[in-house]
Amino acid sequence: MKQACFKPFLLLVVLTVGLVSCQPDQVEPGAIPMTLFRRSVLDQKIRMLSLRFGDDRFAAYDLENDRLHKVWRGGVLWNGAAFNNMKTVQPESYGTAYWEDDGQRDEWWIEVNRKKQPAKLSFRAFLDLEDGPTLEYQLAAGKDNVVTVREAPRFREVEGVTTFERHFQITAAQPSQQVYRNEALISQDEPLIVVQAESDLPPAPPPARAVSTNNSQYWLERSGCNTCHHETEKEIGPSYEAIAANYEATKENIALLSEKVRKGGSGQWGNVAMIPHPNLGDNDLNRMVQYILSLRPKVEGKAAARPKAVSETMSPDQPGFGTPVAGVHPGLELINFRPADFRPRVGGMAFLPDGQLLVSTWDSTGAVYALSGLETGDSSQIDIRMAASGLSEPLGLTTVGKDIFVLQKHELTQLIDLDGDGITDEYRQINDQFEATPDFHEYSYGLEYRDGNFYGGLGLAMRLMSHELQLSDRGTIFKMSMDGSFEKIATGLRQPNGLVFSPDGELFVAENQGQWVPACKIIHIQEGHFYGCEFGAGDRFTGLDATPPAVWLPQDEIGNSPSQPLFISEGPYRGQMIHGEVTHGGVKRVFLEQVNGVYQGAVFRFTQGLEAGINRMAWGPDGALYVGGVGMNGNWAHMGHQFGLQKLVFKDELPFEILAIRNRGDGFEIEFTEAVAPEIANPAKLIQLQQWYYEATDAYGGPKLDLHDLNISSAEFSDDRTRLTLRIPGLKTGYVVYFGLDPQWTSGSGKKLWSGDAWYTLNEKMR
Repeated sequence: MKQACFKPFLLLVVLTVGLVSCQPDQVEPGAIPMTLFRRSVLDQKIRMLSLRFGDDRFAAYDLENDRLHKVWRGGVLWNGAAFNNMKTVQPESYGTAYWEDDGQRDEWWIEVNRKKQPAKLSFRAFLDLEDGPTLEYQLAAGKDNVVTVREAPRFREVEGVTTFERHFQITAAQPSQQVYRNEALISQDEPLIVVQAESDLPPAPPPARAVSTNNSQYWLERSGCNTCHHETEKEIGPSYEAIAANYEATKENIALLSEKVRKGGSGQWGNVAMIPHPNLGDNDLNRMVQYILSLRPKVEGKAAARPKAVSETMSPDQPGFGTPVAGVHPGLELINFRPADFRPRVGGMAFLPDGQLLVSTWDSTGAVYALSGLETGDSSQIDIRMAASGLSEPLGLTTVGKDIFVLQKHELTQLIDLDGDGITDEYRQINDQFEATPDFHEYSYGLEYRDGNFYGGLGLAMRLMSHELQLSDRGTIFKMSMDGSFEKIATGLRQPNGLVFSPDGELFVAENQGQWVPACKIIHIQEGHFYGCEFGAGDRFTGLDATPPAVWLPQDEIGNSPSQPLFISEGPYRGQMIHGEVTHGGVKRVFLEQVNGVYQGAVFRFTQGLEAGINRMAWGPDGALYVGGVGMNGNWAHMGHQFGLQKLVFKDELPFEILAIRNRGDGFEIEFTEAVAPEIANPAKLIQLQQWYYEATDAYGGPKLDLHDLNISSAEFSDDRTRLTLRIPGLKTGYVVYFGLDPQWTSGSGKKLWSGDAWYTLNEKMR
């Protein structure tokens, strides 16, 4: 932080005109420098800016309403998914208030040629300057009557008196312009007293958390269990009530289930892996399990269902054939360049023209780091500089030339380096015209720039009360411009975590399973279309037909939390899509084709072997694929890992695998990366085929409907044995077709098949 400078006033809160300009060695005695700033939800308000001066003096601004929120001595409970892995909660101030907003709005006026006009104050930027923090506003009374207002908040303590000062600087566009606040002229000679000084107040301790009889509910939240489980409803995992219905609260079951929570694993309730919790104590584990089993439903007139035994076994299939592939794709070289002490939970990635990699982090720091020296491939030679901090869950990052833009939870922000030292001095708001609430799950995802507009996605709130509806901007794909315009271009999304434009300008989005989304998706976004998610929307979408996805990603088989898609521009996979996966892990590959003008295609396993679930990816200037990992307690992580940054370099030699699957009307053509061995003389016997469809309901996820096997009536290789044409009676549009090739498949050069699984979404049949 830059050292602040102050002017002495014996007032608790003072407004004056004239931004004080002084050098650090001229700072008045008692000045308390700013030591922290954070954008976040605070006290159940969105778009907040919290400033800490010294150890325990705070001021917070409500930038949604362009006003001071609170001045206090104490602290902030930095709760929340990004801060301490606790969902459903958000940061909250505590301590002794010097001053609090009374809810009465200030009235601002601009006078020109002795004629006063009511004006609107709008936040524009936060500046971290050498002489202290500064907020910039625009004050406008019509299009042509505009004034720039800068406010410099200052804290100091002299002789036991704490003073908080608000210094204002007015930059008028016309000589005759003057500014009034609540009918009082803002004048350098007449400071406006807001609160009379009083004796310093002692700080209050953090509020004690509510303690239940066994603390179990608290630990379920802190452990991350509530990320995947709800008390009464199935989410990623079964509800606590469903678990209780299956297991009687015996001493033996409590011990067995506690150990299962400690070790993690999958198989009892499906293929989703529960992460291990090795650091939880025996007492906490037992209390949590006891509380869950206490929710066992009581059935009137008959005994509850007989509990199941706890199963500790499962029989996995061969890697690449029914389960994720093992390790890194043979056609890729994995390079670990991240220094050991740099552990980013990657929220965004982008490259500057000079080759520097920018990484934003979804964590308590909310930072953007600039990495240089990547060309060395040597972690000891890589320079890492924190270029920005204090951002609110920055899950989108892009560059426009040398300019850097980040999508925070509540706004699109430009990061500006005023003095050329590589550190952001100005956080300029570009657009905040979308609706938001304090809900922990209202993420703002991804950021793409094209033809003068920015594109991103807005996630839904996940903890609505019975009388609440989603805000109309949530669950949408949007575009916004530099001038502040905001437009929804598609609706009916749940959690669209990542988007990309294809080489021909089509927009694609990765969508996550949940309510009204029976499985994860890759969606081709078309303007004005509705994509099926009605969670919390009331009757907003009644009568609308949902546009199907380009590709379904069957849950826990090939998808769980899909993220950033990218297109491959060179090599044998040219034109194909890849996308990251946060929970299922690795990178998946998608072959897309247009049939009758509609996008559809197949998804394949591609690579695992990465240090975390992949949230963001970017192509580097060296042609390498840079992958960034993220995670938190609970299911939103791969194998419990929470951070990662690596790169993948394409080799010249490819493995033997399915390159593409194309619809041929009454069947499909499978293309391989090289010729199939002559020994595969009867391929139909080495392929398993199934088809099914999904139906969106208000339940979390959904089953495979009308699931049945398909038969192959004929199978014929091309002359070079790189393509296999299958005729398949009974194919249905609107269905997913699963291809399971036997591990016996080999190439003419003797290579084993890398993966035999593929899932094709058949929206249309070729005519």
